[in-house]
Amino acid sequence: MTATELLFERSPLGMALLDADLRFARVNEALAALWRTAPQDMLGRTPEELQGSGVAELQRSAASVVGGGGAISGMEVTGVVGDDVRRWILTCFSVDEGAAVILGDVTERRRTESWLVRQHARNALLATAARELDLAAGAPALAQRVAELALPSLADGAAVELLGEDGVLHRLGEAGDEVPDGADGITELMLRARGQVIGRMLLGAPAARFGDDERVTARLLAEHAALALDGALLAARQTQVASELQEGLLPSVLPAVPQLELAARYRAASAGTEVGGDFYDAFAAAGDWVLVIGDVAGKGPAAAAITGLARHTLRAAARYERDPADALFALNDAMLQQLGGQRHCTAALVRMQLGTSGVRADVRCAGHPPPLVLRADGSVEPVGRPGHPLGILDTPTFHDDSAVLESGDTLVLYTDGVTDAGRGDGGLGEEGLADVVAAGAGLPPVALLGAIEVAVSARGSVRDDIALLAARVR
Repeated sequence: MTATELLFERSPLGMALLDADLRFARVNEALAALWRTAPQDMLGRTPEELQGSGVAELQRSAASVVGGGGAISGMEVTGVVGDDVRRWILTCFSVDEGAAVILGDVTERRRTESWLVRQHARNALLATAARELDLAAGAPALAQRVAELALPSLADGAAVELLGEDGVLHRLGEAGDEVPDGADGITELMLRARGQVIGRMLLGAPAARFGDDERVTARLLAEHAALALDGALLAARQTQVASELQEGLLPSVLPAVPQLELAARYRAASAGTEVGGDFYDAFAAAGDWVLVIGDVAGKGPAAAAITGLARHTLRAAARYERDPADALFALNDAMLQQLGGQRHCTAALVRMQLGTSGVRADVRCAGHPPPLVLRADGSVEPVGRPGHPLGILDTPTFHDDSAVLESGDTLVLYTDGVTDAGRGDGGLGEEGLADVVAAGAGLPPVALLGAIEVAVSARGSVRDDIALLAARVR
């Protein structure tokens, strides 16, 4: 046997010679194995006579070569052997009046490459889910993002539904041209968190494309989604509870006071699950009116408890103690008894005595920024000195200060979150606040406080809660 014959017979590549009519004249074992038959059963027959239209691309290519169209080198073609779709590398060139055909099977290589591409897409999907499914976005936005992430590697259409408090599934997110709507052809994955079903993810994809790997990826995506959505729902409930608790620590409405027009504002540094420590109050006491503003150190339940203690103690004490300092002493004693000096707060208390010739404001500050007096002519002056914070010393010092407010004058009380906003060169500061207040001369209290809040927001970062209380003499 010649070297050429040995190469033909023993080559791992499928080889054949076709005559001018494209019939097999000679076939090696490798090609017969690719086509799942014996060499002798292929002789005298064309490729299409053996395999039908599944090898039409190969037969057309060979016909082109036999017809003088030039040699083909390394062209990838698709063939179907039985029910199996195969990928071949075809080399074909003319020999005498026929053609030589060489086929290399790359089906498994292409399947592996395709799997790797799909696996990379699935890994990228899960990495994106881990990175982007931030519970701070809120449940609706998260549900929509989960549905979008499922496309196109897992589904042609996706939907995310969550159980509401009414026990009914509510669709919060959907994506794709074929959004799942019904049971046929739909893959359902339950969303579970903390041992409970909180919803489901629906995927619509052709069964042929949704294999074991896709199922594993979909399950992992559902696990990521369930944890993020459960966290978002929990955060929303905690935020709602914190908001309701915060509202309970502040007056629901300000009282109607003869000779005075009141306004107040409160804004948390950020929407979240912790209750802030800033508070304000306004109430009648033994024929006078008392204004209070304060700032408890810290946030959360402990700060909320001290805020409640401060408001109720000052209300009770101010009804029996005419000197504002005595009310502050009462709160200081209560804090030391209950907290043992572990927590503190600042406060400013103003007792307003209404009269025919104006309003006398007696001011006592416990480590708190002094209130500002905005005169009708636009001038601004502080009234009061800080003194000691509450809850630290057995006998703190509070300074006696007062001012007489006439018609058109406004008293502004605030917490340090206002002046601390945007600390640094761009911060508001005490001078900046005084400038904003001066610019608001003639404004009603609600508008003046609105202008202050705008000025605070314009400074960018607000790291602390802010509380504002203003009283204008009519």
